[in-house]
Amino acid sequence: MRSIRLIWIGKTQEPYLKSGINTYTKKLSHYIKIDSDEISLYNTAQEL
Repeated sequence: MRSIRLIWIGKTQEPYLKSGINTYTKKLSHYIKIDSDEISLYNTAQEL
């Protein structure tokens, strides 16, 4: 099965964006595997 991997930097804070992401990944998951990753901009506070 084919897959799509979504990667973005930082947390999604806007509720409408979270809702949209969840809605479309749910719809597409019937046809294709979807993985999503949120990557923090900084790994530790010392890197700031």
